[in-house]
Amino acid sequence: MALFIVVKGTEHDAEIEAQRRGVELTVTGTSKNFTEVYCEAPMADLAKVMAWYAEDAGWGGTFQSGSCLWYVTRD
Repeated sequence: MALFIVVKGTEHDAEIEAQRRGVELTVTGTSKNFTEVYCEAPMADLAKVMAWYAEDAGWGGTFQSGSCLWYVTRD
């Protein structure tokens, strides 16, 4: 199992923020309008990803580049 994560911004934004949080991130794709990137991370990093997501969750307004927009587990 792995985590599927969507991060706002570019591949570089996602990699910088993941590195800052100690998340092993692999970018697997980019949205058609280049505003989000799709990534995978190991389940071992679930707590770190949850904390990353929680930083912006519930505040409303515009997400900044590098924000974790959502995550889900997948096989």
